[in-house]
Amino acid sequence: MANHGIPFYLSELEEFDPSNSWFKEDTTTGLTGRCLLDVLEYLRVDPKYPGRFRHVMNAHTIRLASRYLSNDELERKQVLDRLKSPIEETYRKLLKYRNPSVPFYGDDFWDWASVLEAFVVVQQGLPFSVDVEQVTRELRTFYDTVKKYLSPGLATNRDGEWYGPATAAIACRVLNRSRHLFQGEDVDDVLRRLRTQALEPIQNGKYRDRNIPAFQVLWHCGQVVAEFPRETAAQRPQLEDLSCVQSLEKTERVYALARVLQGALALKNVNGSDQAAQDLYDKAIDLLYQCQNLGRPLGQGLMGDTVKGSLNVLEAIWRA
Repeated sequence: MANHGIPFYLSELEEFDPSNSWFKEDTTTGLTGRCLLDVLEYLRVDPKYPGRFRHVMNAHTIRLASRYLSNDELERKQVLDRLKSPIEETYRKLLKYRNPSVPFYGDDFWDWASVLEAFVVVQQGLPFSVDVEQVTRELRTFYDTVKKYLSPGLATNRDGEWYGPATAAIACRVLNRSRHLFQGEDVDDVLRRLRTQALEPIQNGKYRDRNIPAFQVLWHCGQVVAEFPRETAAQRPQLEDLSCVQSLEKTERVYALARVLQGALALKNVNGSDQAAQDLYDKAIDLLYQCQNLGRPLGQGLMGDTVKGSLNVLEAIWRA
C-alpha cells in the first residue's frame, strides 16, 4: 500500500510490476481487483468526516475489507492486520456520529441495517476491535424498532429515504443472522413478516402505494432476488428490464447495475444453467464498464467521484 495520504493510481501499480496489467482489464477479475483496491485505499486515506451517505459508505468499507481480507482463499490476512487501526477508527466514528433519533444510522432502515451488519462482520473478522455489548444493544434497539414500524412498513418518511422491498430484505437478513439475541421472543413472526414484505412486488412503479423511481426498481429488485432467488418470479421480469439505464445519470446507473449483477448472479447460482441470467449479467456488466474511469485515484470509486459505486459492485460480484 502507498504512503499515507498520497493518491495512488492503477498506472503506478502497472509501472511497479507489468504483471499487474490485469487490474485494468474489463473482466470480472479485473473489475473485482479494482473495486477491492478502491475499498482499501478509501479506508487508508479518507479521514471519514461525517456527512450524508458517510454512515453507509464507511460501514460498507469496513465490512467488505474485514469480510474479503479474512477470506482464506485470498490469503491477505496480513493486509487486514495492517488495516486494523483504520477499521477500528472508522467503527468508533460511526458510533460517535450516530443519529439522535430513528434511524440511528443513515437516512432510512436500509442504511441502519447496513451499518449494523458491518458491526457484526467486523466483530467476526477482528473480534477485539468492536464492543460486543455495544453491538448487541444496537441490534436489540433495531429489532425493537422494526417491530414498532413493521405493520405500516419500515418507513421513517424522512427526506432522502429510499423506501421499498429491499429494506425489508436486508432487515430480515440482519435480524436472522443475530436471531440468537432474541430467543424467547417473537422473532420468527417478525422474520416471516419481513420476508412477506420483501417479496411484495413493485407494481406500476408503486410499492405499498408509494412511488418508486425507475432506477430504484432495479436497485430494490436486485437485492430481493439475491436474498430470495427461488421465490422471486414476480421480480425477475423487472430485473431483466434495463430500458431505463441509459437515460440515468452515471452515478444512479452504477448503483442500479450493481444490484442487477447481484440478482443475476444469485439466479445463476441456484439455477445452474440459467442462460437468461447469464445474458442479463453480461449485459449489465458491459454497461457498467462504460461508466468507469480507469485514470481515477484509487479510493475514489469506479467513476472517480465516490467509493460508493465500487462498494456496491464489489458486494455484487464477489460473494465470498
